[in-house]
Amino acid sequence: SSSPLPLAGNRRSHGASPGSGVVVLLFSNGIDEALGATTQHGLADREGLLGGNAGLGLPVGVALVPLVGSLAALIALWGLIGFGFSLTQTPIGRIINRSAREADRGAVFAAQFALSHACWLVTYPLAGWVGASAGLGTAALTLAAVAALALAFGSACGKKDAPEVAKAPAAAKKESAPAPAGD
Repeated sequence: SSSPLPLAGNRRSHGASPGSGVVVLLFSNGIDEALGATTQHGLADREGLLGGNAGLGLPVGVALVPLVGSLAALIALWGLIGFGFSLTQTPIGRIINRSAREADRGAVFAAQFALSHACWLVTYPLAGWVGASAGLGTAALTLAAVAALALAFGSACGKKDAPEVAKAPAAAKKESAPAPAGD
C-alpha cells in the first residue's frame, strides 16, 4: 500500500488548489537545480557526481518521498532532490571535454545525450506502471532502488585517478604562454 502523498489525492487538505502543488514542486526543484549548478565552483567533478547522487538526493531523497506528510515538507525534499540532481548533471560537460579528443567531442556529447534519454525512456514508464499498479510510495522506492544501482555502477566504473580540471581552458592557455620580453 502507498502512503498519502500530498499530491496523490488529498490536495485540498494541504491548502493547495488542484494542480498548484505540481507547479510549486517544479519551481522548488528548478530553483535548487540552478543553485546547485552555481555553487559547484571548486568542487571536484567526482565529488559532485557522487556527492550529489549519494548524499544529496537521488536514492535517499526519492526513498523519503513516501514518508512526507505535508506539501511544505515535500517542497523542501523536492528542492533537495533538485540540488543533488544538479550536482550530478553539471560536471558532465567538463568530464566529456576532458575525456574526449576534440574531434570526437560531438559524438561523445551525442552519445551521452542518447544514453541519458534512454534512461528516462525506461524510468518514466516504470514510474507510471509501478505507481498505477502498486502505489506512488512503491514507485518512489522502486526509483530510489534504480538510482542506487546506477550510483553503484557509476562508482565502480568511474576512474578514481582521473585528473580534475583545476582551471578553465582559457586560463591554462594564458599561463602556458611565454612571458613578454623585457619584463
